[in-house]
Amino acid sequence: MLAEDLLHTLRTEDEELQADAALDHIDRARREWARKRPASLTARQALECMRFEVLVVRICAVDMEQGVGLNGDDMARLRLAIDRIETIAREVLDDRG
Repeated sequence: MLAEDLLHTLRTEDEELQADAALDHIDRARREWARKRPASLTARQALECMRFEVLVVRICAVDMEQGVGLNGDDMARLRLAIDRIETIAREVLDDRG
């Protein structure tokens, strides 16, 4: 019985090591691909887009601060600005990890 327990422990440790090695390989491959993958936006393009979208958010914020409600079109444009900002952030931050 002791030999079976030892064999089971060794097998479990071996499987764990194999899983760790596989995950390490996947992680290294993902980081290597991220370094080689061309950016879909240059830094300048990303900042130009962000600058405009932040202006949209700012105008909406000032309107709300002054008690001016946003109509349906304004809310739709605000949501679009937020979506674009999030998309750029994901492109620049997440993929380049």
